[in-house]
Amino acid sequence: MKLATLCFIRDKGKTLMSYRTGGEEDIHNRKYSSQGGHIEEGESPEECNRREIGEETNLELIEPSLIGFCTFDNRQRTFNGKRKDNYCVFVYECFDTRGELKQNARNHYHEWFDTDKLYELPMHAGDYLLLEWIRQRNGRIFSGKIVHKEEKLDDIESRVIYY
Repeated sequence: MKLATLCFIRDKGKTLMSYRTGGEEDIHNRKYSSQGGHIEEGESPEECNRREIGEETNLELIEPSLIGFCTFDNRQRTFNGKRKDNYCVFVYECFDTRGELKQNARNHYHEWFDTDKLYELPMHAGDYLLLEWIRQRNGRIFSGKIVHKEEKLDDIESRVIYY
């Protein structure tokens, strides 16, 4: 299982989302997501979160909050004939940043959207479920598991617990 981070950057009722244009070899091609990435050897989740946001957006996070964890079970998911890796993702939210947003970092195009309209964007099925869990958390930390069967969710196995 690989480790990663995601950060939902919020400002005045809007959320910063990235649109990927990595080509047909990129599973995220033509989809929106929040910012984040893989945790490198010897790196803490917090260090990864700040590094990835800086690399992808040029923004510096001011007091990001850990809001939950999500396991992506991809054992039954393939892309271009290869099984996808499983991930444990540390999920953050941040309401204050410094710096000027840069565009086209590694084929990511960034745009602010009304937070209540994120469900209208093209995303992976699991990302819609993650957004719903975040919306329902009411200040609590969550621990979720998203189980993919190819590009569909296993609604019986996918679940969340709030603490």
